Amino acid sequence: MRKLTCLVVILSAFVLGTSLAVAQDSPAFEPSPCGFNRPGGFTIECGYVTVPESRDPALADDTNELQLAVAIFRSYTAEPDTAPLIYLDGGPGGQTLSTVEYLAGLFQPFLQNRDVIFFDQRGVGLSQAIDCPAYTDLSYDVLGQDLDFDELVQLANDTLLVCRDDAIAAGANLSAYTSAENAADVRDIVTALGYEQADLLGVSYGTRLALTVMRDYPEVVRSVILDAVLPLQANPDSEFLINAQRAFTTLFEGCAKDAACDQLYPDLETVFYDTVQQVNEQPEVVSTFDYFTGQPRDVLINGDTLISGLFGLMYQTGEIANLPRYIYEAADGVYDGFVDDLLYTVFQGDYFDEVMFTAVGCNEETPFDTYEAAMASSEGLPEPLTEIFLAQIESSFTLCDAWGGLQPGAIENEPVVSDIPTLITVGEYDPITPPRWARLTAETLSNSYLYEFPGIGHATFAASNCAIGMMAAFVHDPTTAPDSSCIENVPPPLFAVAEITAINNRPYTSDDLGFSSVVPEGWYQIEPGLLSPYPEMEPTAIPVIAFRFPITLDDYVRQIITGGFYAYDELPPSAATIRANGRDWNIYQVERPDQDVYTSFAFFEGDRTYVIGVTATTETERDYLYNALLIPAVEAFEIVE
Repeated sequence: MRKLTCLVVILSAFVLGTSLAVAQDSPAFEPSPCGFNRPGGFTIECGYVTVPESRDPALADDTNELQLAVAIFRSYTAEPDTAPLIYLDGGPGGQTLSTVEYLAGLFQPFLQNRDVIFFDQRGVGLSQAIDCPAYTDLSYDVLGQDLDFDELVQLANDTLLVCRDDAIAAGANLSAYTSAENAADVRDIVTALGYEQADLLGVSYGTRLALTVMRDYPEVVRSVILDAVLPLQANPDSEFLINAQRAFTTLFEGCAKDAACDQLYPDLETVFYDTVQQVNEQPEVVSTFDYFTGQPRDVLINGDTLISGLFGLMYQTGEIANLPRYIYEAADGVYDGFVDDLLYTVFQGDYFDEVMFTAVGCNEETPFDTYEAAMASSEGLPEPLTEIFLAQIESSFTLCDAWGGLQPGAIENEPVVSDIPTLITVGEYDPITPPRWARLTAETLSNSYLYEFPGIGHATFAASNCAIGMMAAFVHDPTTAPDSSCIENVPPPLFAVAEITAINNRPYTSDDLGFSSVVPEGWYQIEPGLLSPYPEMEPTAIPVIAFRFPITLDDYVRQIITGGFYAYDELPPSAATIRANGRDWNIYQVERPDQDVYTSFAFFEGDRTYVIGVTATTETERDYLYNALLIPAVEAFEIVE
């Protein structure tokens, strides 16, 4: 259901805000234990900042108070910059603190000289969530059912309306869930934590929030990073089909320009639309195992599933390279990889609060848009796209008609004008916040720098070390354009990658991490201890070799193998033991065949914990790298004082 009705909704209800003016006491920070898994290697302080639920006296009720869960990651330096970095998550409704265990490592460049602040936005996660678990349950329940679209829409909307009623009965004032209130929350967090200003990093919906803070509270903003930007003046519903068509065209043209992809998957656009028609005429129910929930699943494959699913996968940079293969496999009636990725999208619903999302959308998105505008923008576009996406767009208007909401002021659909230093980044393949929106945003930000990253989907931050490095440099000195030369080395999607069958190792020393070993000649250092044949590391750019130094082995296993990507119930039995330089290394093999990921780890736990891992795209490639790279790396491994 999420794939069929919620891909539009997840990022289409972003344009929010209400003018706010109400007297209040100074916000205060109250320390408390962290309510999430604390990643190792960081100094973290947790607590709550109490804020008004509504700062508009006309909308405030008797229980006008919320507690926002906040986590402060302290800088590595004893004398950090006075302005912290505040991370503004997407959605609206994306849970931050429940995923910070996996996000934290990306922020290490910022922690070198400043604190980093994470928080769950109002109504989300640990900040008095107004979630709708029944919606996630429904998403699983309908996966294998052959329902017509009207039935799906009715089920989804009825479920959300029940959750709305439950939230109101529990005391939630849903008229107070707006970007303007969110922006005031950011201001109050800055004040409560004792800072005068902050740097903002907004991703996806977080850019809409950052722009609102820039507009309403410029005095607390030192600099801003907008990644995958949603400008206030955009109308995501009526522009959705244009954006979707652009994304698919970018994929088809990208494959055609890549000689290897064009040879393996010729005439990709034609094959895609022919396959959509084929599976619409003959839908198929695929039985599979859901790695993410540990449950067997039936998934109905028809044209709508294929279009919505592939569109959603373009959000994820690491999946773009797989899409031509998925299209050709679907043409042959093979759906394994596609279905596994589809299930991951549904699984992500556990980290997303739908009532918050819908409240924001109905309060401040749909009032500025119309279904008629969406229909007009769809003229001349491929019929398979218009059929599925127009129906989804109409469903969001139908839901908001029943939901009820505010009538926002015109300012909430007007461009933000500011001279605050701003870095804007966008991915070439971004299906939902396209490059033209980034350019539109930059037009009224006089002190901004804009960069487009090739081969990247929705949000550059988690997909590109080049982008992270540029962002960290910009925050360090917002008065200067960051060095963007690394963008030249960002590769296009690796649509067709040959197996590694021959390497020559060379000595390698990392002064940053304090060790020496061997790595293949010609491989690039993506970061200290991480090397790849490709100059810009992407999730699909494997093979890799990684040297890691976790605080404890249990912590690493939980983050990577049991609680992370591999989703094992427990660490599998050791495949071998190797003694080298006085250390006994235990070897483990883990894999995700559905993602074409095969890894061998070598673990040593003694006075310190050391991990060496090689990851490949096939079992045969892993077997080769195990003998040609992992064993030599273990045997050559030494600590350098």
